[in-house]
Amino acid sequence: MESLRERVPTAASIGRSVLVGVVQPEQQEMGARMVAELLVLDGWSVHVSANLLAQEFATHAQSLSPDLVVLSVLLEGSAPQARRTVGLLRERTPGTPVLVAGLSGQEISADAHAGDEREVRWLARDLAGTSANEYNLEALLTCVGNVELDARCARGWERQQLAQAVGIDRAYLSGLENGRKNPTLGILLRVAAALKVPVARLMEERIPVGGTLSRN
Repeated sequence: MESLRERVPTAASIGRSVLVGVVQPEQQEMGARMVAELLVLDGWSVHVSANLLAQEFATHAQSLSPDLVVLSVLLEGSAPQARRTVGLLRERTPGTPVLVAGLSGQEISADAHAGDEREVRWLARDLAGTSANEYNLEALLTCVGNVELDARCARGWERQQLAQAVGIDRAYLSGLENGRKNPTLGILLRVAAALKVPVARLMEERIPVGGTLSRN
């Protein structure tokens, strides 16, 4: 996972920190590691703690004062200790939201529950209060232009080749790549089809500055 992370461009730092952890008797660390790597790619400063007792984990969280705590809880037998951990976190780090990845957050009295790693990004940003400012139109258009340009270059196409494949003017495509054009959904679909990439990828951040990961 570390090797793959080094090859994937990360989002710009969002200026938030998160503690991702596994509390005994849970021994499944892989889910927590995956969550941690995904949050690093999303611009978070990430701390990872595994194989700690509930009391130790809460003390560690208190020392870090993160903006968010993510508990990976995959086994039903780990739910009681996870509930105890959340209770201790409420005492030690009041106001810090807790996101459970795996088991239902309602079972553990967490602030939110992510059924899999794909949900973690959006819920984490919501809980940290960053999603409202994640994109404005200017930032989104810049993002679309950056990703489109990267995809075009990866195919070895000149701008004129893509413009012809999409059926738009070369000058329009230039404006799109520079974030100055607001394309219709139809144009985005044609661009995605020509470049053979999912249309959703055109709206994913690809900025080579990102978060950090530390392990304790």
